[in-house]
Amino acid sequence: MSNAVQVPAGYRGTITGVARSGNLQRAKFELKDNTGYVLGVSQVMDQQVDPSSTTWSFGPFAFTATISVVVDYQGAPGQTFKPSKVVAPITVAKVANAKNHHGYIISTVLSEDHTDNDYNDAIISIFQYK
Repeated sequence: MSNAVQVPAGYRGTITGVARSGNLQRAKFELKDNTGYVLGVSQVMDQQVDPSSTTWSFGPFAFTATISVVVDYQGAPGQTFKPSKVVAPITVAKVANAKNHHGYIISTVLSEDHTDNDYNDAIISIFQYK
């Protein structure tokens, strides 16, 4: 199952998430260009980390990019992280038209830490706009 979200050329956006599990959760993101090259590998990343922020911003890019989302959980402190069960991104798009000059894409990834099958243990949202 793919946990990838397409970022069309010219779009920018933010990623935000919330963890609702008693277990430790972590989400990892990988941003690739249209050739499969992972952006940020072996190069200086022009970004600033704000510890009070709960979002990560990206784009716009001159090419179509892909964001892959992986959610892991730790059953107890000190244990190895294991992959969470994940619902592939649920995506809704609002296409620009004569009345609405901006395009919007919202994708949500739901995860489950293997304890109760409620799929609300980590919720990651990717909001894109042009």
